[in-house]
Amino acid sequence: MIAAIAIGVSMFLANKLAAPIISISQIISDVEKENNLTYRSHIDSNDELGVMSNAFNKMMEKIEALVQQITSSASQLATAAEEVSSVSKEGALNVERQRHETEQVATAMNEMSATVQEVANNTTTAAEAATEADTATQNGKNIVHKTSQSIRELVNEVEETATVIQQLHKESDNIG
Repeated sequence: MIAAIAIGVSMFLANKLAAPIISISQIISDVEKENNLTYRSHIDSNDELGVMSNAFNKMMEKIEALVQQITSSASQLATAAEEVSSVSKEGALNVERQRHETEQVATAMNEMSATVQEVANNTTTAAEAATEADTATQNGKNIVHKTSQSIRELVNEVEETATVIQQLHKESDNIG
């Protein structure tokens, strides 16, 4: 009789400890499978599992905010890339226009020396536009690099968290 009560109490305590760990483990698994960063743990206790649950929720909030920031940066990068593309196209059109004008100037060089000066000025403007496009492209490249680095760091943090939770899950199985 005492053995049955002891077994019953042991099973109750094991379930009481394992259920929250399994719950957190399932949430982490769901986050990983569904790429849904809005999942949160609903364990509300004052013990270590409650502390772990709160820490997990705070971490997920930070990760979610970071992903939103990365998404916003990517959107800004896309806008900047469109602007760079527009400037590049405009620069290419200016260069093509300048080439055509230069051919015309070459055929009438003696009669159109004033036009040659104007074409030289337009070429300078096109070179400045190309320099600005190059600068904007470098800035975009830097943003992509930083975003990529942030994503790698985020992936590492999520993997480390999953490993810790899996280890806790295994250790809780060893307790039971």
